[in-house]
Amino acid sequence: MKKVGILNAYFGSNQKPKEIGRAFRVTPAYVSRVVQEFKSTLVKQSQQAEPVKKVRLSQDPQLLGLIKKRIEEVGLYNTTTPKLRQHLLQVLPSEKVPSLSTIHKILRQSFRLRFRKTNLSKFRYRDPTYNEKRLYVSRLLA
Repeated sequence: MKKVGILNAYFGSNQKPKEIGRAFRVTPAYVSRVVQEFKSTLVKQSQQAEPVKKVRLSQDPQLLGLIKKRIEEVGLYNTTTPKLRQHLLQVLPSEKVPSLSTIHKILRQSFRLRFRKTNLSKFRYRDPTYNEKRLYVSRLLA
């Protein structure tokens, strides 16, 4: 109980160790040692506490939702990363908007889109309904 009183007097009343030592009939060195031990236990407890995990920008659910919504609005073939970044600048605060390389990373990892490495002229050949559309147009023109 003496240690609690010493700590209360030191932190609560802002008394000096010499005054606290006289009041509790201990040496000022003992008061300083009790305060130092208390501070060290606080530091240890704060280090053992779970650190707050920062959500990566590429895994931010709000950002992913906005990108998905924009792709659905504009369409996959009209989406480019600079246009996507311009849209995000209008919607989000400027410190939350990722760079172009981060947007490429998000599109690649979360949405499985590779805008950087694919030739945009080849997209029509990847469209599974492209052949049906081609046949329909050729029948109309024939």
